[in-house]
Amino acid sequence: MQKNDDIYDIDIDIDDILLISSLPQSDLDKFLIAYTSFHPSFTYTFETFNICAHFLDIEIKITGGKFTTSLYTKPTDSKNYLLYNSSHPKATLNSIAYSQFLRIKRICSLHSDFVLESDKLFSTFRLIEDCGYPNHILEKAYDSVCRKDRNELINSAHIKPPLDRFPLVLPFHLYTKQISDDITRLCNLFRSKNSTILEILPSPPLKAFCRARNIKSLLVKTTLRPFTPNAIPSIPGNFLCQRNRCSTCPHIANISFIRGPSGFFSIRGTFTCKSCCLIYAITCKRCPSIYIGQTKRPLFTRFSEHLRSIRNQNTPLGSHFSLPNYSQSDMLVSALIFAPIIEEKRLELKSNIIVNLGCDAPPGLNSGVCFSQHT
Repeated sequence: MQKNDDIYDIDIDIDDILLISSLPQSDLDKFLIAYTSFHPSFTYTFETFNICAHFLDIEIKITGGKFTTSLYTKPTDSKNYLLYNSSHPKATLNSIAYSQFLRIKRICSLHSDFVLESDKLFSTFRLIEDCGYPNHILEKAYDSVCRKDRNELINSAHIKPPLDRFPLVLPFHLYTKQISDDITRLCNLFRSKNSTILEILPSPPLKAFCRARNIKSLLVKTTLRPFTPNAIPSIPGNFLCQRNRCSTCPHIANISFIRGPSGFFSIRGTFTCKSCCLIYAITCKRCPSIYIGQTKRPLFTRFSEHLRSIRNQNTPLGSHFSLPNYSQSDMLVSALIFAPIIEEKRLELKSNIIVNLGCDAPPGLNSGVCFSQHT
């Protein structure tokens, strides 16, 4: 625990924050108000406790001038555990009770709290008759956890040793264990009879199981793609990206070519607002002005910056669509060609298209614009 003036400790778990302080209540309220209102995009709700506090699944209390922790169970906890007669490996089923006792051991700082919460867990498993966990499995798990030291459980780093055995993964079934045992027995037999196999497999395979196919997987074909009425066709052109509230789709111009003052360019690729690494053109509905740009990011990301430039009027493109009787609704965007990922080559391709179309002079909007300004 680190002490910093009157703030003793701050623990953060994703979106839950625990703060321990010795500030007076009035000063603490001022601190919380300032902390929760420093940015309008963040919204916080907070609770203050004087003697006992709940943080995630931990109950923190002050006992004898010291902090103690115990297990906290929310009132909405349904206490649903995997049925013992379900189709799972016995090692998985037996580990459920063990992991629950181990969780209590880590959380409870007092042995009396550990015993009390363990008795509650025993009662939970015994009251829920559908679970069907045998008493000797529960007692074995409890005894195993009691022999462990809590400090080692808290401070020890759970680092898995490197796997030096070949994993033998089979779909789990009632008869799978017998099959895996037979494979292991034959593997050991071959290793003892053949030195080449012993070099390839210095250790017997590690038996592992995956979920077998159930009724749902047999009846439902999850590999089928959902029906999309506006599916993107595999023909040249620019198409909608089908994202909700996309600010670029209303400006997409699905054209087969674009004509400039001194030439035209045919569109041979298939593009959407989400296409990346490309050369694009922005045209105007009210006049023949054309702007040629390039980007390595998605088209909708780059185009949203052009929309903001209209409000700021900080680029020739933004100034053009800010003229009287002009607006951003007059903007049309079309991807022309996929470009290399290397910026220098994209800029070279962009400059060639600008010169071929004649956009480097009015009415083109690329006049006086540095080609490497935006990527």
